[in-house]
Amino acid sequence: RGELKRALELFKLITVIDNSSVSGYFNMGMVHWADSNYRAAAEAFFQAALRSPDDQEVLRWAALAKKYTSRSIVYKDEAKSK
Repeated sequence: RGELKRALELFKLITVIDNSSVSGYFNMGMVHWADSNYRAAAEAFFQAALRSPDDQEVLRWAALAKKYTSRSIVYKDEAKSK
């Protein structure tokens, strides 16, 4: 559990340093997934997909994480556009 927390901290730092980092958001999603936090994983994968909309692996994980959530997810960017 401690290793996941440390990894998450590092990936968050990467996205703070470089907000366009697809790998930072994607890997943050993978850490959340490993911790069974599917809602947070879906949000991180969605952020990665915004930055790389043609990346099939990112899209696949985003769709999978969304399926694992119990209710629909309203992403921050989607909420702003409403």
